[in-house]
Amino acid sequence: MAKSFKGKQVYIALLFFLVVVSLSLGLKTFNTDNELTGAISTRTDKITIVEYGDFLCPFCAMAQDTLNQLKEIYGDDLRIIYKHLPLHDGSFEFAVASECANEQGKFWGYHDYLYANQKTIKIEDVSLYAQELGLNVDKFNQCLNGEDAKAKVNSDWEDAKELGLNGTPTFFVNGEKILGAQPIETFKKVIESKL
Repeated sequence: MAKSFKGKQVYIALLFFLVVVSLSLGLKTFNTDNELTGAISTRTDKITIVEYGDFLCPFCAMAQDTLNQLKEIYGDDLRIIYKHLPLHDGSFEFAVASECANEQGKFWGYHDYLYANQKTIKIEDVSLYAQELGLNVDKFNQCLNGEDAKAKVNSDWEDAKELGLNGTPTFFVNGEKILGAQPIETFKKVIESKL
């Protein structure tokens, strides 16, 4: 009985710690409707996947199909958090642009657009993509010229360095590291072990 109570205390303390860390890092999450929900949701997420990605990484683009399939399978039990690790030339600018879309509540739409069109996107067209997604382009451009979005991308970069990451995509499924665009079975095996 004492072990069970102590285990619950540890679990609650760990949850509290994760909430505080999520708030301090400004993590983005999405639900199964692929909309921005913020760092904390009212859902009972059982599985959290943190992805460190790069919008110009072809393996990151490939991994999006797997993540979408996982969303279909696990629904509201799954939360995905995206963090930037811009390793390719030009990817920093795309990461900043996605954060500017985030300021207007359209991070995931911009994210999906960049990955879906990865082979043809150009840095000089980031505002055009914002317009295509219905963003306020003046606000978007002000953000691009400001420092807040750049600071967020740099913060994600620093987090990745602290974790010793040097490749994308890198995922953490409830803390367990998965490196690369692995098949869905790899993710499901880890997820099932965490449920």
